[in-house]
Order: sequence, then C-alpha cells, then structure tokens
Amino acid sequence: MSRFKNHLRSLRGHVGRPSRGRVAGGAAAAVAALGFGYFAALEFNTPYLANLAIDASSSVLSPGGLSQVMEIIGEVGKAATFAGVLALQFTVYVAIWSLVPAAPGTRVGGRVRDAVSRIAVAAGIFVAIAGFFALAADTPPLTGWEWGELALLALVEATAFVGFALALNLALPPLLQGARPRPVPAPPNNEIDEVVALDATGVVSRRQFMRVAWVMGAGTASIAAAWYLGRSVAATARTGVLRAMDGTWSEDVTPTEDFYVVSKNIAGFDPDVSLPGWRLIVDGLVDEELVLTLDDLQTMPVTTGFNTLMCISYRVGGELIGNAGWTGVALRDVLQRAGVDPEAAYLKFTSADDYTESLPLEAAMDEDARLVWLMNDEPLTRKHGFPLRALVPGRYGMKNPKWITRLTLEPEESEGYWAARGWSRSAFIQTMSRFDVPGRNTRIAAGLSALRGVAFAGERGISRVEVSVDSGESWTDAEVRPPLSDLSWVRWEHDFQAEPPRQTVVVRATDGTGRRQIEEARDPLPEGATGYHRRPVRIQEQPEPSAGDEA
Repeated sequence: MSRFKNHLRSLRGHVGRPSRGRVAGGAAAAVAALGFGYFAALEFNTPYLANLAIDASSSVLSPGGLSQVMEIIGEVGKAATFAGVLALQFTVYVAIWSLVPAAPGTRVGGRVRDAVSRIAVAAGIFVAIAGFFALAADTPPLTGWEWGELALLALVEATAFVGFALALNLALPPLLQGARPRPVPAPPNNEIDEVVALDATGVVSRRQFMRVAWVMGAGTASIAAAWYLGRSVAATARTGVLRAMDGTWSEDVTPTEDFYVVSKNIAGFDPDVSLPGWRLIVDGLVDEELVLTLDDLQTMPVTTGFNTLMCISYRVGGELIGNAGWTGVALRDVLQRAGVDPEAAYLKFTSADDYTESLPLEAAMDEDARLVWLMNDEPLTRKHGFPLRALVPGRYGMKNPKWITRLTLEPEESEGYWAARGWSRSAFIQTMSRFDVPGRNTRIAAGLSALRGVAFAGERGISRVEVSVDSGESWTDAEVRPPLSDLSWVRWEHDFQAEPPRQTVVVRATDGTGRRQIEEARDPLPEGATGYHRRPVRIQEQPEPSAGDEA
C-alpha cells in the first residue's frame, strides 16, 4: 500500500499544465488515428462508433423531438452526428495524452507500461460508449463476432494513436521550444558523421534534421487524415440529390447519376455487396425455404417498367423524388415459388446493412411489386441497392428497401427501422405537385412566361393539375403530359402573363380517384409532407426599345 501511495505522490508531482508540444502532438496523433480508424472500418466492414451513434440518437428521440431536430439541422443530421462523434473521440484522445501525466522514470519498461495503459483506457472508453449506443439503438443487437471486431478496431486505433503521439512527443517539444543542439567541433579528417549542415546560427545535427523531417511527415499525415474525415462528413451531409435540378424542368426519366439517394448509413458504410457471395433467402411461413442467386431470379419471368420513387422525407417543393426505368421480377412470383403458408400475413425485408421493413402480404402480392436489379438499363449502383432492391407501388421509399438479402413471411407485422423511430407504418404516398420552372430566387421578364413542373400520387395517378398566378385567388388548368406508366410522375406546363414587380404562383394536383391534394401544410414526419407548393416570382420590366432598335 505504501508503495502505491508513493507512486501516486510521484504522479502528482508530474501533474501540471501540459506543454504545448505534448498538446500539439496529442492533437495531431488523434486526427491521424481517427482517419486510420475510419479507413480500417470501411476496409474491413466492421461496426463503427458513428453508425451506432446515429442509430441510437434516432431511436431515443421521440417523434416530436426528432421532428424538431430535423427542423433545425435538416438533412445533415447524420453528418452532424458523425462530426460530433469524431469530436468526442478527438477530445478523449487529447485528454488521455495531455492531461494524464506520464509515468515517472525513463526506463523502457515503465514507458511500455505507460503506453499500454493509455491504449487500454482509450479502447475501453470507446467500447463502453459503443455499448451504450448499441443498447440505446432500436436495431438488431450486435453479435459476439461484431463486438469482437469493434473491440479490435478500438484497440488498433488506440495503439496507432499512442504510437504516433509517442513519436511526436520525442520530436516536437524541442522544436517548439526553439531548442538547438550545441555546437560541436568539426570531426577529424573531414569525415562528416553527426553534422549535416552548418550556418551562421550553429550546427544542425542529424538528430535535429530527423526531428524536423518526422514532424513535417506527421503534420502531412494529420492534414491528410483531417481532409479525409472532413470529406467523409461532407459526403454524409449530401443526402438527397447529387446535383440540384431547381430551375430545370424534370425529364421523363431521371438519369441515374441525378437520382436522389437516402440511406441510414454514413458516407462509405453503405453495403458493398459481392455478387458471387450474395444470396437471397426466402424463409419464414413458407412451404420450402429458398436460397436464390441473381441468376436464379433472372430465369423467372422478367418485367421492365417505369416507377417513380419518393422519399418520405420529401418536403413540399423538394427534390427527393425521381423517375426511372426498372427491370426485375414480380415479388409475388418469388413468394409463390417458396409457397405461402395460409398463416402468413406480412413480409419482412432484411438488408445487408441490417435495415428492416415490413409490408402487408396483400401489398407484397400486388402485380406491380417487384424485385429489381437494373435501373435505367444498367445494373443497380452501390448507392441504389446493388444487387437487388424492392419496388412497392404507392409507398414511400422507406418501403422499397435496398441491398435485400432476406424475405421472411410472418404472421404479424415486424416494426421496420424507420417505423421504430416514429415514421409511418403504412407510408402511403401523399399527392404532390411542384414547380421546377421558374427556379428559386430567379427573376423573369415581364410578359408571357412559362411555369413547368411535375406531379405524383403513387399508384392513384394524376388526373388534373391546376396553377394560380395570384397566390391562390383563382385557378387555371395546366396541360398535363401523359406519364410513361401508371406508376410514373406526370410533367405539366402552363404559360402565363408575368406582371411586375412580383407574383406568387401556386400549384395543386388531383389524383386519379378525384381527390385533391391536401392544402394544409404538414411536416414529413410521420406520414409524409402535405401542402401546396408556393413560389414568389420577381418580375422585371421589359426595357423600352431604343431608337436604334426601332430602326
């Protein structure tokens, strides 16, 4: 006991304000280690702390609380959580290195024990935080193997941090303190060993040179890691469309590269499925469990058609909607091949990223519900669900899972990933209409001007689109172009006389059942956004022709 007390007194004697060199070295090492950990998690497909944090935060917030957060941070919620977790890890690393004093003494054994203890503390803290997030998240629990992977990643990342920080701690403080090696006499016989340069200020030793080189290299690595992480956070924030289409009339078919993207995962962690090893399992209340390859699916009757997909997070006038051509097989053909038990009432989808969704069996057996592998005549891209995704008519995108690996027939409904977080269980599409032209904050010339846009109501179709150029006081029918299919959006157009200085244009649609779009403005959570799209338009007077123009 006395020996332990003496050790504590010795440590207290070393506690003080950390040096600039130690803090700078710890910060640089933390950034480099975080970049390394993110890269390793991507390469080896291991559980990642930021993903667990996102699942947990979206699980513990009430629907009302989640709605308020979404109002504040919009579609960058995942990016904000990602950045917050990185900041937390950075703070823990720097604190462990800078505020906890080094063990006294200079023996190698003591330094090794000190390094090992810091590694263990850092890894233990992050595994504990991961455990907290995992318990809070309303997702399938991590397996023992996944916990092992997570712990190993934390251990390797912490080891990289401590190793990097130790090396910097040896090189950086002397440089920051302006230390210079003492002048040394020239070596005999003009043999240069320790001296590599000589100037008016004295002699720079090889050791000094190596310190400078190491610090420069470490700084470069830290800057590269910061850029890498910053780019990943920014990529996570780019949920939705990759290129804003506002001001351009949407085409009948949305190019794949412009099609909106929404995922529960942070950048880089969407499943990267290897086709040779991929299988679709059909199980549950079936006569025969199936294990199918993509080739097996492609031997069944194949259909191609156009479907519009729309995210339940779509806001009035937003861009989380697109129309594409899809090729695949009817979902009911796959289920009938397995044999549907009379007790089955729901179909549960499971994806490669553990995303789950549930659908009434009646909807799954709809002739237009499909499993698809081609998008616009090309194989699905990774971000759009390669190798297989679902298309369910009349339902928001949350009911159209990507990266599907399993179909399970069940007697009762399973709570899907987003339903467990307060979103709609049914996710029926609300009728929408939108202005594409003119774009936001644009100025148009007085006189005849064009209004262009799209409208969509799921499988109900669109029977009418009306526009108002006086803020909803009066309405005029727009011309509606025929859709590519019964499940596609329609493109509409209308020309009007623009009168300075400004007008507010409004659009509304009526679905194929004769039901008009809901006028009341409501947020997307939980049932999808409603309300008319209104757009103020600034109108500029036409310049008077000059005498030269008249001539």
